[in-house]
Amino acid sequence: MRKNFIGGLVLSAVAMTGCSTMCGDSCPYLIADAAFELGASEKEYEFAGTRFTFHNGSSKDVSSFTVSFMLYDSDGNNPFIGSNNVVEKVDGGVPGGSSKSVVIPMDDYLTVVPDEPYKIDFMYVREIVYSDGSEWSDPFGMYCAREAVE
Repeated sequence: MRKNFIGGLVLSAVAMTGCSTMCGDSCPYLIADAAFELGASEKEYEFAGTRFTFHNGSSKDVSSFTVSFMLYDSDGNNPFIGSNNVVEKVDGGVPGGSSKSVVIPMDDYLTVVPDEPYKIDFMYVREIVYSDGSEWSDPFGMYCAREAVE
């Protein structure tokens, strides 16, 4: 049910923005190895965090990017009282053609430490700011990862 709803949102966004948004731009990044981790990680988080690799597919240097993703429990339900959408800005340079390991601390989002890791879904980069001042954006998540991963 949830995937059909998200698919409908993406289809609606495509219909509203037209093909020029989808066909004219290519995705300048790659996200790999996304995982929600439980337990303390020295200097990164005390209870839980989301770790992934960001690969800059552009020849330009990235000065910051904003990542967005949703979290679900093992039954596919929202584990929080409010929104399960996490949006975080990541600072730090990523030279053109290189990768960076990223950790998003989840401690501030939790009210209870879960027994098992949450699933990550609909993960994408909303905005990239390059060191030359130019920007790339994907406000509707057209390049999102739609398969839930653990």
